[in-house]
Amino acid sequence: ERPVEIAHLALGWRAVSVTDDDRFALALLNHVFGSGPSSRLFQEVRETRGLTYSISSGVSHHVDTGALSVHCATALAKVDDLLGVVDGIVEDLRRHGIGREELARAKGSLRGSFLMGYEDVGSRMTRLGVAETMRGGVTPIAEHLAHLEAVTDDDVLRVAERVFGSPRVLSSVAPA
Repeated sequence: ERPVEIAHLALGWRAVSVTDDDRFALALLNHVFGSGPSSRLFQEVRETRGLTYSISSGVSHHVDTGALSVHCATALAKVDDLLGVVDGIVEDLRRHGIGREELARAKGSLRGSFLMGYEDVGSRMTRLGVAETMRGGVTPIAEHLAHLEAVTDDDVLRVAERVFGSPRVLSSVAPA
């Protein structure tokens, strides 16, 4: 046995279902918020402040609801600072959304990832299986990309308010 020095955190907000049209705006919001090394979470929490080695957000969709979640680990003494920074980023997105340039970069990144996913058989089959079982049919690639491209910065702001305006849930595993 060794002493535990790290607190593992999971934060979550209620999001949209797998059939909700807002899922495209949510995907773009999530990309800017915490999906990858250029995201606001990664840049501010890890790169600028050094509060964690790894932090990311993700979206899960279900038939009746969904979730946007953040996962990270930090030193016990840094938990309050880390949560304060995350809450600040959330509040900024909720009040101001994302800019048009940021939206355009996010669209390009998601479009590229979506299309590159078709080079992997497992990703392709997962997409088809989820679409059939959860949405009752497959959305053609061109239609999916058109929905993504149609999202405006106002749509992202509305979805940020919808998701981040709901209560946040926090789960932690930390030393006593």
